[in-house]
Amino acid sequence: MESAMGALFSSGWNLDNVLALTWEQLSFVVYAVQMNKSEMIGILQETIVLSMGGKIEKKKKKKRSKKSRKATDEQKLMALKAMGIGVTREGDS
Repeated sequence: MESAMGALFSSGWNLDNVLALTWEQLSFVVYAVQMNKSEMIGILQETIVLSMGGKIEKKKKKKRSKKSRKATDEQKLMALKAMGIGVTREGDS
């Protein structure tokens, strides 16, 4: 948590702004700041590699199989049922 707070303070946040946030808001802000900083480091890294004559490999996206997508849909339905919202899929009775 110390490094996360350091990242916030180095990004221009002050203690009053941080203390005014709820835990959920704080975790979101920390995540966003860290993702931004890691993206900046990635850009810097690519620049250094290219300037030294290296090559950048394209990131490969993994395609989700239909089976895993269906499992994700099942998990969403279960979450809705847990909240008390009755939802059925097309074709289910």
